[in-house]
Amino acid sequence: DLKNKLFFFADYEGYRQLQRYRNTDSLPTMNDRVGILPNAVTNPLTGTKYAANTQIPISQINPFAAAVMNALPAPNSPGRGSNFTDLLLVRDFSDKYDAKLDYTINATMTSFLRFSQRKDIMYNEPNISGLSGGAGNGYIHAIQQQAATGYTWSVTPSSLLEARFGLSHVLAGKNPPNLGAPSPSPLFPFAGLPTAADIVGGLDTQSISSFTALGRQATNPQFQNPTSFNPKLHYTWVRGRNSLKMGYEFIAIRTEVLDVNPLFGTDTYAGQFSKPASNSPSDSATYNLADFLFGLPSTIELGNNFVTNLRQHVTSLYVQDDFHMTSKLTLNLGLRWEYATPFWDRDNAWTNFDPGTLTMIKATSGSIFNRALVHPDYKDFGPR
Repeated sequence: DLKNKLFFFADYEGYRQLQRYRNTDSLPTMNDRVGILPNAVTNPLTGTKYAANTQIPISQINPFAAAVMNALPAPNSPGRGSNFTDLLLVRDFSDKYDAKLDYTINATMTSFLRFSQRKDIMYNEPNISGLSGGAGNGYIHAIQQQAATGYTWSVTPSSLLEARFGLSHVLAGKNPPNLGAPSPSPLFPFAGLPTAADIVGGLDTQSISSFTALGRQATNPQFQNPTSFNPKLHYTWVRGRNSLKMGYEFIAIRTEVLDVNPLFGTDTYAGQFSKPASNSPSDSATYNLADFLFGLPSTIELGNNFVTNLRQHVTSLYVQDDFHMTSKLTLNLGLRWEYATPFWDRDNAWTNFDPGTLTMIKATSGSIFNRALVHPDYKDFGPR
């Protein structure tokens, strides 16, 4: 008979928010995009100099740059600085619920089971739409799930045993708005760009100094997905003036991390290679933009698509005594020992630098030092 023994509780909470905020960017002007620049520039590849306010022949503009310029929205303010303003959408949808069961086994034993989940999905509209845009955090997700179970036993009128087990799992990260959308790769044969479906989409980051960066956010995508297992055991014993308590706790942490960037590449134009050799006015924006039109990046970056699987174990032991010396004085005496391993990688993908031999040491299977390349600390004692 479950009457007066089994108790159930559940709740739900939902949240919906839509808002827009004013954003301002600095984009090349319509003249800039067709190669009509306010100061003279030189194409270092051919040595040809183009006078100020004279259009660079389309045949001399890099086809990739021309396609990117053509896909940009038109400025809605004069000049180059802060010349494009738009209202950008931020959408935040969240759902949260909990459920709990409490069960009285008998007069001395109880147990419970609890589950919780919170799912938060956010979308940040990119500041520039279309093929040439796609920046910003895009789609952000945070899904948190927790489960716990517990058992309590009144062994005697003066002693209590408690056992708990908890599980926590989180999926958190972000993906670019244009993930899966057409990318420059089919249009222009760029060697070496990633082809994985969870990375490809849109324009790789094009950073022209003095202008708002075009294309995707360089640090997107990324994620951290931790999972932890947490058993614990406590025993309490009241005897005379002493209230003794001792316990054990263990936490196993597993975390999948992707935090390498730029995964889809970044081209930076800041070298001013197109600046004529002499008697040139100071106009870094024009020279860097000309570098982009001629296809002359100063820096090219591409990160490896590397997911690390972190591991850590934490072990804790404690003993405690609340000693009632008098009706007005209680001494709280306790000692706690904790051992947290250094983080290590599941696949031994870590390295460390040895300044003594000036060499890199690679993690190997075996002891925690061999895997983490850090000496563990077994002497972490403290008061409880």
